[in-house]
Amino acid sequence: MRIADKHIISSFAVDVAYYEFLSKSIKCWKDKKVGLYSKTGEEILPCEYDNIRNFHEDIVAVCKNDEWAFVSQEGTFITGFEI
Repeated sequence: MRIADKHIISSFAVDVAYYEFLSKSIKCWKDKKVGLYSKTGEEILPCEYDNIRNFHEDIVAVCKNDEWAFVSQEGTFITGFEI
């Protein structure tokens, strides 16, 4: 995890506090919530999740309010939060 470099993420639509490069996207934190952005700065998932795991076979697990769901790398929900 690195402190955000405004030059690197200046094209992002949010002002993030931290970011972490993943193989397929960038995990960003804002106000203690996490979201996903493409490497070109396009929002995949907004910074409203409690936890986002790393991708496995183009699928990522996301947690919100102690419930989990699976999401594709494009941001499409595969399952709901009832897991």
